[in-house]
Amino acid sequence: MPFEQFTAKFAKTYSNATVGAYRAGVYADNLAKIQAHNAEVKAHGYYQAVNQFADLTAAEFKAILGYNNPVARTFSGFKQVETPIFHTKVHDLPPSIDWRDKGAVSPVKNQQQCGSCWAFATTETLESHGALSDGGSLKILAPQQLVDCATNPKKCGGTGGCEGSVAEVAYDYIVSNGGMTLESNYPYKGRDMTCTFKAGSAAVSCTGYVKLPENNYTALMNAIATIGPIAISVEADTWSFYGGGIFAANKCNLKNTDIDHAVQLVGYGTEAGKDYWIVRNSWGASWGEKGFIRIERSGDGMPCNHDTTPGDGSACPPFPSEVTVCGACGILYDTCYPVGVKVL
Repeated sequence: MPFEQFTAKFAKTYSNATVGAYRAGVYADNLAKIQAHNAEVKAHGYYQAVNQFADLTAAEFKAILGYNNPVARTFSGFKQVETPIFHTKVHDLPPSIDWRDKGAVSPVKNQQQCGSCWAFATTETLESHGALSDGGSLKILAPQQLVDCATNPKKCGGTGGCEGSVAEVAYDYIVSNGGMTLESNYPYKGRDMTCTFKAGSAAVSCTGYVKLPENNYTALMNAIATIGPIAISVEADTWSFYGGGIFAANKCNLKNTDIDHAVQLVGYGTEAGKDYWIVRNSWGASWGEKGFIRIERSGDGMPCNHDTTPGDGSACPPFPSEVTVCGACGILYDTCYPVGVKVL
């Protein structure tokens, strides 16, 4: 795709000719990498595609993911409830599940240039569990409410808003403030704004959240198979140009699996003998498989790697020098979902 076609398709504009020339150069470099990857697509197992990130450097792309503090499981929210004990063995669970087929997944959203992935993962998962609640319906909720109103004084995953936070902080806020309002009442702006949420305008509420055991494949499989979609944290800086197929675990950063993004797990399955997770992203429907990515799924949580430079992640102080994260792109490390969900 020529640069002019790219800028037209994704409505790109630049402040002056010098900036435009620089972006054209970045685009040319990224396009060459995409073409080289796709020339050996069988070896990779997935293909890449030009998308809205093709004029960004790797550092610029990583900066918008949404986690900006070191990884650690030190968050202790007061609305966290006891994790249920799962007795079902993985091989006794359904061979596949996709909550999109059950009307429990809302249309794909776009966080834009704001590091609000945490707000989207939280919002989407509350929407899903609202739809699955007794007599519930799929309400489209407002991530901007969390960006503006869910303060993050402990600096868990960032400093709040577009500068990063975590789903646990968001769920604590939702419980304490009576729920979330509709997107139509509180439109997304993609930037930090003043909180304007009005008490009594909530459409969906919850009473707490469950945080699953870290790096536990069996617990996550049970939860996604029997309870519903899950808010999860991953390393996503290797996903920028994903276009389709099953993203292999060895395509994640194996030297330093740096947890830097929050997304929603909506199911799992198997294709041609290869197991995969189904993950819903917040980069718009033009990215990946209509806004989703399939990621290699391995039993017993393998592979496990380390976050050796915890400069991004889903954490609160104090920060360790490194942590162990398991599953492709660390998918098993930090997972949670709301409980006591009610459509108001």
